[in-house]
Amino acid sequence: FSDMDPEALDPLHLNDIEVVTPALAAKIPGVAPGDLLLSLRNPSALAIADPVTGAFKWMKSGPWIAQHDPDITADGRIEVYDNGLLRRLPGRDFPGSRILSYDPATDRAETLYPVNRDEGFFSWIMGTHQALPNGDRLITETAAGRVFEVSPEGEIVWSLVLPATKDTAALVESGLRIP
Repeated sequence: FSDMDPEALDPLHLNDIEVVTPALAAKIPGVAPGDLLLSLRNPSALAIADPVTGAFKWMKSGPWIAQHDPDITADGRIEVYDNGLLRRLPGRDFPGSRILSYDPATDRAETLYPVNRDEGFFSWIMGTHQALPNGDRLITETAAGRVFEVSPEGEIVWSLVLPATKDTAALVESGLRIP
């Protein structure tokens, strides 16, 4: 197995499924509430499929890279954990990971976090985010073993790094705020 390319073995790498809401369906022609929003990491794509036939109805690659954890907002936007890369690419406002809000009706994406370069974070694998009722956002920087909360203005409210050894952090799959 050491000679095999992991992406060749798992060309799509489905990492999340969300049920399409009426608000999201209204933004994409041919999509219906109850269809499935799929996060396909290896092609850096989000797709919507019919849950009965499996037929793809919509697909969008980028501006995210190796994304995880898409969430559908009440107004039909998709917020996604863009894993990104540790280098700046054309069309990207920051190197590293970021939380994006994407509107399929306008095909526009907006970076929700980080707000500036000083707040950069990066996880080459996994990663989650959760919009909180107070407007803050909980972010899991998986590969750094870090969970942190940021305000809408981008200020870190608190941060926790889970150590594995005195020199390394543990891998934290996800953080979740429970009421």
